[in-house]
Amino acid sequence: MVDPKTPKSATTNNSESNEIQVVKPPKSADPRQGVLDLGIAKQIEIDGVGMGVLSDGTPFLTGRGLARFAASAMRRFSGCRLSG
Repeated sequence: MVDPKTPKSATTNNSESNEIQVVKPPKSADPRQGVLDLGIAKQIEIDGVGMGVLSDGTPFLTGRGLARFAASAMRRFSGCRLSG
């Protein structure tokens, strides 16, 4: 029996299956949006920082690589004082 005071979830939990049912379908992209036909030409991880180069030559950091880089920068600059 479902308690009417319990808030409703956006997903349902089926005890017989681990599938999640989507209540609201995702929106499609705006037709004016262009298509970027890019792929990863090279990807590597050095000291826990993931990085690579896209097929058009654009360098990138992975999400984890960027997070690790940002955390390192925060630790490095947290002891600095700004002179005003």
